Amino acid sequence: MPEKLDKSQVIGLPEGAAIQFIKDKWYVFFAYCYRLGEKRYQERDYIGTIKDNEFVPNDYYIDHHPDRKHRPLKNWKNPEKAKIERAKAERALQSAKIVQNQPKDFARNEPFELSVGASALLMQSLYNSGMVEDLGKAALNGNVSLTTHCVNLALHTAVTQKATYLASAESCAIKFVGKGCLTSQRASELHQKLGSIDGLEFNLGKARGLRLSKGDLLALDGTRVDCSSDNISLAEVGKRKDGTYGKQLNFSVLFNATTGHCLSYRLYSGNCPDNLTMSDFRQLWTGMGIPEKKVVIVVDRGYYSADEFAKLDSDGIGFIAGAKTNLKAVREVIEEHNSEFYEAKNLLRNRGCYAVSSRYSIGSRQDPVDLNLFVYRSPVNEMSQTDELYERLDRIEQAWLDGDTDALADNDRVFYKAPVPGEPLVRDEEQITQYCYTLGYFAFSSNVVTDVVTCYDDYSFRNEIEVFFKQQKRNGFHCARVQSEATLKGLALTTFIGTAATIDILHRMRRPTAKTAKGLRNNYTVPELLTKLSRVHLVHSASGEMYLTNVTSREKDIVAALGFPGLLDSAEYVDKLLSVSYLAERLKS
Repeated sequence: MPEKLDKSQVIGLPEGAAIQFIKDKWYVFFAYCYRLGEKRYQERDYIGTIKDNEFVPNDYYIDHHPDRKHRPLKNWKNPEKAKIERAKAERALQSAKIVQNQPKDFARNEPFELSVGASALLMQSLYNSGMVEDLGKAALNGNVSLTTHCVNLALHTAVTQKATYLASAESCAIKFVGKGCLTSQRASELHQKLGSIDGLEFNLGKARGLRLSKGDLLALDGTRVDCSSDNISLAEVGKRKDGTYGKQLNFSVLFNATTGHCLSYRLYSGNCPDNLTMSDFRQLWTGMGIPEKKVVIVVDRGYYSADEFAKLDSDGIGFIAGAKTNLKAVREVIEEHNSEFYEAKNLLRNRGCYAVSSRYSIGSRQDPVDLNLFVYRSPVNEMSQTDELYERLDRIEQAWLDGDTDALADNDRVFYKAPVPGEPLVRDEEQITQYCYTLGYFAFSSNVVTDVVTCYDDYSFRNEIEVFFKQQKRNGFHCARVQSEATLKGLALTTFIGTAATIDILHRMRRPTAKTAKGLRNNYTVPELLTKLSRVHLVHSASGEMYLTNVTSREKDIVAALGFPGLLDSAEYVDKLLSVSYLAERLKS
């Protein structure tokens, strides 16, 4: 048992808290004593520990902010006591309204408290990647006000769950750069102004291209965004993932998978296939100086174009491209080397697949381009894809018997022998077997990579970015009404900046830590991590003091693991990081 601890000397100990030494640690708790009839009861809620004579709150205390007088109703274990407390709470709600205090004017020295952990982290990321400087100097001509508002709208897409700017308490409770984020109407006006600037995409992309290092791995991906406005010429009817059709846009972003930094973005019409955008991308990349950096571009099979890839090779741009299994060269490898896909020596350890490499040529006969072809077979995917096929056929056959002749789509008729309405469908097992022959296989081609493991790993990170990117665009493109081409261009810019910050955090979460080789993503998703850090608040007291609350060693360890040690050590630093004056200094330097 250690020496008695003087509670009055413990830094940050909540009023009314008690302490207790258990095993080798001091624990802090609120004791709730009460009487029901003649019986006396006592219950405890543990709220943290004591380390180095300082109170360290646990997640319960951070999430619920309890005190000695007010205990969460669900914590009362005695049903009769809980009933009494519920009645008290209901009476309190009837007698007074709960008003949330919000800062009305940041210029005044009034007391306020705002969530700052997530926005500070993302702002630090944007500064670290050079995005703020490139945006302000190259794209916005050094305009500090435009840059500040653009960055704030970008942060909004990343740290909030709701789409409309400052329409909820969630937005008002977050500290952005300077006086805060614009309201929805002012945001639309800003997007209009941003989109009217000539060369916005190209100038920003060119500045970002200067930050590339030789041999960097770049990932390109596009996603479709619904757009019902009649004023947007790029909004064209296209096919959605669920098979339905609607007016869409194509939003494409180029990422640096080596550093985690976003480089450029483009908007295309909604019915434009990805492979038809390659010609435009080649011109953009040439202007960005990409060929001189000898980088490698990674794209999925939707971008596959033999002619464009031959031109990329001619421009000196390396690539890894997904290839469809119905490509002649891929089918030849599957058929001619089939037994090799079952040999133990061709198993990629810890990756769940077998691999076989080959060579093939694209381009003209007079000037052919030789590429490496990597074909993989995943037994798990093969079985799951076969199960999905048979489950789909089961649904079709049941619907057919129920009289729904439209249930049998044209592309599924090949699996049946002469369908007759009113009679059961008869499967053509030979056709089904032939179709299943290539299930579980996937392939890549490259003009620079020569190793099956390197190709697989390089593409895997691009695939992780693709999934995350498609999730991120939801907030960005749904947080303002778009009624003009200029507003759309401005919205694309702020969405790109917000995506850049979160993609960088995703990349940093992959880095190994002292506790796990998988890094922070072993314990958190990006939204979960940002939610946890959003508990950190910056407080300005009425006396002019400034301090951070809800900062424990856990939050400090998180930002340190992300590469920003000391980010949450000082309220003054966080306040400076989210100030307009600091942003202006960075643009002048």
